[in-house]
Amino acid sequence: MRTLLFCLGVFIIPFYVFSSEKCIDFKYGLEFNKSREFINISGLVFGDDIEDIDIYSAAYDLNADGYPEYFYYIDNHNFCGNQTGCYIDVYEYKNTFRKLIPQGWPTFSKFNPEKNIQSKYLCIEDNLVNGWRSLRFKKENIVLTYNGNSYE
Repeated sequence: MRTLLFCLGVFIIPFYVFSSEKCIDFKYGLEFNKSREFINISGLVFGDDIEDIDIYSAAYDLNADGYPEYFYYIDNHNFCGNQTGCYIDVYEYKNTFRKLIPQGWPTFSKFNPEKNIQSKYLCIEDNLVNGWRSLRFKKENIVLTYNGNSYE
């Protein structure tokens, strides 16, 4: 929410502007949002270990092309750094996965995928930059915008 001030004579009247955004709802399991396909081609897990992976995923059409982009969060000590926590990765899918945040987004252990809606950690803004919606990481107060090739 942004506050704009209007001056009418001697009085200053605050006018509140609400930006519309939708917070991402992550689902647990391999059966959602092409998670199994993502894990199989990502090279992150080999063989039967795929069933042991704790993956959370979400989907949202960020560029209004009619196809969702996919958000993945793998909660596993083999994939998470000690100080950065686990990463949220965002991919576009059109016959293959294309990573939209080159290094992934470190959560610094501030993210709980099962409680994301309550904590509003990752939200999609309505504004478009280069034809793509911006991503807001609320706890860090950071907005990533699309530069024509990836989010930064």
